[in-house]
Amino acid sequence: MRTSSRLAADREAVIAYLLAAVPGLDHDGAAGALERAGSAGPGSLRQIAAHLAGHPDPLRTHRQDIPPGLIRLAWRLHAEGHDWVIPPRCAGCGTITAALNSLSPAGRICVTCKARAHRTQCARCGRIAAPAARRPDGLICATCYDREPSRIQPCGQCGQPARIAGRAADGTPLCPRCQPRPARTCHSCGAARPAAAITPDGPVCHRCYRSPSRLCGGCGQIRPVKKRAGPGNPDLCSACYRGPAAVCSVCSRTRPCSYATGKPVCPSCVPLRVQACCRCAKQRPVKASWPIGPVCAPCYGYIRSHPASCHACGTAQPLIARASSGELICGPCAGLAVDYGCRRCGAAGFLLSYGRCAGCVLDDRLTELTDRARNRPGSEQISVLAQALAQAGRPVTVLRWLSYGHSAGLVHRLLEHDGPLTHQHLDALPPSKAVHYIRDVLVGAGVLPSRDEHLERITPWLDQFLATRPPGNARLIQPYAHWFLLPRARRKNHGGLTSSTTADSIRARITAAVALLDWLRQHGTDLSALTQDQLDQWLLAGPGRHTPIQPFISWTTRHKITRDVAVKGRPAAGPAGFLDDREQARQLRTCLNDTGMPLDLRVAGALVLVYGLPLSKIAYLTRDDITRHDGQTWLRHHGRQILLPPRLAALIGQLALQPAPGTILTRLAGPPSWLFPGNDPTRPASHAYLRTGLRRHGITTHAARNTAVGALAAELPAPVLAGITGLHISTATRWTRSTRRDWTEYVAARAPHQNEIAGDEGLLQYARHSPRLHDSTQAAAAR
Repeated sequence: MRTSSRLAADREAVIAYLLAAVPGLDHDGAAGALERAGSAGPGSLRQIAAHLAGHPDPLRTHRQDIPPGLIRLAWRLHAEGHDWVIPPRCAGCGTITAALNSLSPAGRICVTCKARAHRTQCARCGRIAAPAARRPDGLICATCYDREPSRIQPCGQCGQPARIAGRAADGTPLCPRCQPRPARTCHSCGAARPAAAITPDGPVCHRCYRSPSRLCGGCGQIRPVKKRAGPGNPDLCSACYRGPAAVCSVCSRTRPCSYATGKPVCPSCVPLRVQACCRCAKQRPVKASWPIGPVCAPCYGYIRSHPASCHACGTAQPLIARASSGELICGPCAGLAVDYGCRRCGAAGFLLSYGRCAGCVLDDRLTELTDRARNRPGSEQISVLAQALAQAGRPVTVLRWLSYGHSAGLVHRLLEHDGPLTHQHLDALPPSKAVHYIRDVLVGAGVLPSRDEHLERITPWLDQFLATRPPGNARLIQPYAHWFLLPRARRKNHGGLTSSTTADSIRARITAAVALLDWLRQHGTDLSALTQDQLDQWLLAGPGRHTPIQPFISWTTRHKITRDVAVKGRPAAGPAGFLDDREQARQLRTCLNDTGMPLDLRVAGALVLVYGLPLSKIAYLTRDDITRHDGQTWLRHHGRQILLPPRLAALIGQLALQPAPGTILTRLAGPPSWLFPGNDPTRPASHAYLRTGLRRHGITTHAARNTAVGALAAELPAPVLAGITGLHISTATRWTRSTRRDWTEYVAARAPHQNEIAGDEGLLQYARHSPRLHDSTQAAAAR
């Protein structure tokens, strides 16, 4: 009787407090709140009444010793809309929850914080985690406990050994992958799928769930956290987290290991199931098991990335099954509950992140970039870049470029730059391929103006080259490069683009000048005291120094830095290395008929063999240099029109219609005008690439050019020869004199093989001796 009266007294005391403390709450509402909170039991009422006796306002000031029943009551009142009540929070993580059943020195904590407070080092994997069991070797975590051999059995559905998570109706054991999970309606997409998380808005499926993103302490980017921060360790994303290190049971190396077999195994030693792929028939690890059979990783990516029309329903889907008639069909038509469509745009294909296709992921990434740059100087440039990248095509390629490598890091650094992006800002960075590529992308997108890159890259290279040299070298080399070499190169180009050969020549001349200054310093001599004997001694010590050092000595003599010294010119050597007509015709036949040879190499080789054009000039031909009228094809070179033979004209026509390389730069800048385009649409292919490719197919460009120029020099005057081949007039004059002065010397230099030419060799004779070629070149010279 005393117990009943005590319970009734405690109940009335608690209800009276609620009626007085919570506005808008009546007697029945207070009693119902106690029932719904699970605080109407004798023990809970007794604890709440005792706490009220010493603390008059516990619903707004939660003390450390607040009883669990009062915590549940406060949480329920707040959840039902009584904003006056302050909801209780976990003293560890700050989560608002009713399950604060553990008491710590800081206050009431949730179950997760309690487990975290009692964490210890696992005796097997070495991780700091809550202990799940005690074994002879020590305390082990829940993960190691689940991977013990005694707890691993073959799954009754997939047959793979795993921890048994449940059983079917007939008692068949099921692993966590095969155990059916109850389906819930996702509040984001509305589909009935197993829930990945329960958010305040409702359950969320795996395709719509996005784990919270924070600043990763490894890469410095905002990404979903894989490993939460601990004492002395920052948050780590999935790309930076490597897992706990252990001694691999297979290779005995200390590496991040998994415990899929119950023992530590590193990623390199994890056994993979190997079967014959149903598409390529190769023995490879199985990526997926579809109704058509097992598929390997390359075929899996190809099928997912290339949806086709289903034979049954007609929709564009990855075809992963086969109908009874043998036609390929999609998964839903085969009775599989699979959906490979993007949850945002609905496009079928390979999904990258949270059920989104590459295009949608790229849109989100570009939106994130523009948001980061908003309200900063230069935000308009970032918007232009983002718009250009969105329209560049192949979103997967753009995403890979924005996510990995040095270029991705530079993009994020540029976003943090306080100010508009300029060429000078990029020049201040250490020269590298990534910096050059970023500049090409910005130029192609229209963010930065185009410029002569080969020439402009010399200045940052020179600053880096002279940084480790004595200050006296820089005071002399800087004026030599900026006042003499670079202006002369610009005047020589007449406003055009500088070739890589010209830039390499400038670097070689600067390097030679620095080498001479270093040699003088080692011998205790100043440049102003340089004598002719010392200069000759330095020249003889290293072959090939005459040509690169001659401009420097001329410049210093003109500016009275040196006196009575000069680089003695070497006698001009005659051309060396020729082909006989049979070999030259064979190489020309290869260029015209070998379909296995790349088309650009075939055209470049034919132009060298027929007209003796240098590869450095061939590389800079544009599509506008090819003209057609009266059924004939003409090539404009050095302001002159050259008539092309029909078969060579057909090859050039095919080359002009070839699409450009499918790179990001090409898609940003549009189709290039170069006949031999490079990866960067603002510059053509390098002549080094052409020379290497021709040599690989047996085309000797140096000897072939000498032979072609010699044949033309025997028929054309020097000015016309210079205009067609790109030779200097003095060099062309020497060629014409050499071939006309003494025919026996010229023939002996070529080779004593003069045989009758037939078949494709007739084209060579046509190109050399055709009256139309001769008349056209003479007419061009007259004009």
